[in-house]
Amino acid sequence: MEEVQVRLIATQALGEMFSEKGGAELVKKYPTTWNVWLMRKNDKSAAVRLKLVESAKGLLVNLHDHRETVDGGVPPCHPCIYTNIQVELMRLKLLDPDEKVRAAVCKVYSQLDYETVLHYVSEDQLRSIAGRGMDKKVWNTRRFQ
Repeated sequence: MEEVQVRLIATQALGEMFSEKGGAELVKKYPTTWNVWLMRKNDKSAAVRLKLVESAKGLLVNLHDHRETVDGGVPPCHPCIYTNIQVELMRLKLLDPDEKVRAAVCKVYSQLDYETVLHYVSEDQLRSIAGRGMDKKVWNTRRFQ
């Protein structure tokens, strides 16, 4: 249990650091730390995977700080962050075995502003998120909270 607590704290702290305005520089300067943080997506504890998804919201929100995009809507100064968060993390976590993690991904996207979604979320990703609406277990548990 103690190890899970340490991973939770580290996942949250690193997520907050990478989400800050200078977060892209941290990714460039400490790529190993970035990759280890991203590997929490495979953590055996659902609580850690959930914390990772929640921490990723700041990264998605801060993508829109740079309005200019290149082909495919990828921001030029954040291609590594964009690819890792949107494609490798959030898309994978929509299929996580734990319903709380899947619901958290949907919640993160529901909290994004229009401009961020318009410029940085693909139609395919939106369709995948909408597909989670058929996840009866998530909706049944959420209805009573």
